[in-house]
Amino acid sequence: MNGSGLTVSHCLVAFALSAAAAAAVADPVTAVVADAHYPEGPLWRDGKLFYVEYATSNIKYWDGRRTAVYWHKDGCGPSALIPFNGHLLIACYDDNSLVELDANTKEVRTIRADSSGKPFTGPNDFAADARGAVGLDVEVFSPPPGQLPPRMNAAFEVS
Repeated sequence: MNGSGLTVSHCLVAFALSAAAAAAVADPVTAVVADAHYPEGPLWRDGKLFYVEYATSNIKYWDGRRTAVYWHKDGCGPSALIPFNGHLLIACYDDNSLVELDANTKEVRTIRADSSGKPFTGPNDFAADARGAVGLDVEVFSPPPGQLPPRMNAAFEVS
């Protein structure tokens, strides 16, 4: 935390905007959403900056003037979002699931396990390759005492 009271994660959105404009303007980093609640996973889409707010279970966007809630799901704990076949794919860390949203924010499907039936534990982040395949990272930080987690730091391809 710095003297302004903002943590590094609070500055994530400002960094994404500043990085895009850095080549054209030599201004310092400017916070555009100073009251974000644990923001992660910035994504430019349709001229808006989308990001997750882990602490509030929201997906929000900034349109250059204001922020608004795009989607909310109690208990989701979103940690990342990524474009996926014209939809958005959301990693719900707290709910141990992936949620696919259509363009109208309708939940198309919820995925809770891999293709062999093993449940996800803490889906955390995404990455896409050149052909559009989406990779998923899951993590487990605190398994129950005396037990090994079902899977630690596994990676998957989502289809």
